[in-house]
Amino acid sequence: MIKIEIPEFDEINSDTIKHIFLCNVLLDDKLSQTLDTYFHANLQRNEYVFPKQVHSNICMFTRTPSANSLKCDAIVTDQPNLTLVVKTADCVPILLSDPVNHIIGVVHAGWKGLNSGVIQNAIAKMIDIGSQSKYINVAIGPCILRENYEVQEDFLEAFGSTGKEFSRLKQGKYYFDLLGCCQDILKKEGIREIHTSEVDTYTNTGISSYRRTRHLNNPDTYRNISAIVINRDNDKHQMTNDDKHPDEWGDFIQKVNKVRNRRACLPQDIQKMRHPVSVIIDGYEKPYSNHKDSDIEVKKRRVQLSNHESCEIIRKIRRSKIRLERTLDLHWETEESAYKKTIGFILESYEAGLRYLLIIVGKGKNGKGKLRDSLASWVENHCKTRELLMLVEEALPQHGGEGAYYVFLRRKR
Repeated sequence: MIKIEIPEFDEINSDTIKHIFLCNVLLDDKLSQTLDTYFHANLQRNEYVFPKQVHSNICMFTRTPSANSLKCDAIVTDQPNLTLVVKTADCVPILLSDPVNHIIGVVHAGWKGLNSGVIQNAIAKMIDIGSQSKYINVAIGPCILRENYEVQEDFLEAFGSTGKEFSRLKQGKYYFDLLGCCQDILKKEGIREIHTSEVDTYTNTGISSYRRTRHLNNPDTYRNISAIVINRDNDKHQMTNDDKHPDEWGDFIQKVNKVRNRRACLPQDIQKMRHPVSVIIDGYEKPYSNHKDSDIEVKKRRVQLSNHESCEIIRKIRRSKIRLERTLDLHWETEESAYKKTIGFILESYEAGLRYLLIIVGKGKNGKGKLRDSLASWVENHCKTRELLMLVEEALPQHGGEGAYYVFLRRKR
């Protein structure tokens, strides 16, 4: 048995969400025991959901463990410590994670499900229960790559224009790019962080491949297992009912000194302010609703000043006591290139010890600039930049006003 992990996917999710790809797992009467052993060793979890895969576009939401009872090819949950599992042997295993809203999903993307929208349905289900596409990250495990996935013309016809786009004719034979097709769908759904193992099931003999065993006339009962789970072992500071003893709490609270006559901001209020429930539609951030897209009004997102120090910095910039140290101009950039340049710009500036940055995004036509509406959420939610930020705020008029952002970084450690 071979274990495969994608470190970049773990880095994005920190310790909140864990994943694993187990290759060449024997599907026999001892499968449940095998999964229990490996999930406990690698994910520290025993409860899991194992669907009865039927090569469909069906996605189900669940919070309870089960095995072979849910007839579907994608599962979504917000239940901590419940492992979602799919098995593959050439098809594409896709793991989805939203570490901000603590929602995960898993997809078995065979060509039938892929053609009928199983990936789109999984993402839509995650959004239905509170996720947002800009927070969703993806890991794609071992699958058959185009060089070894020979198909017939009727296969390509079933895919329509997509079949032509992701196929290649070589020596009179057609080969289809399942992985590339999946990546294209994910990008069109607004997913930015897509990480792949780039492992070909057909050419790697230690990994299960249905097509390879069929060509060798040596069928087996081995499959590749892909799993993802929301890890809640780190919630050690959460107060339980046993902790809430009224007498002890009363004694404790009497010892607390009131330092200022200010109303406290509850943690859940902060969370709502920083991450409003919204979706990206046509490149704009909009509040999520069950209504049609046309009924939803665009919600302009403005990052609020977080503390007194940030307010003081803005005042100093207005008085020219602090000078901007570096500027990035994103005029004429596409959304994809602007995203990459922005993240790189911030990381390079931090490594150089620069803290006071200006990013010019432009106002866009009729005040509807895609870059302007997206930049704040890009930098606040990227795994490498969010920990570096002290402030993201609309610039003062002398520096571009609504068409630019101040991005202030913490001191380099």
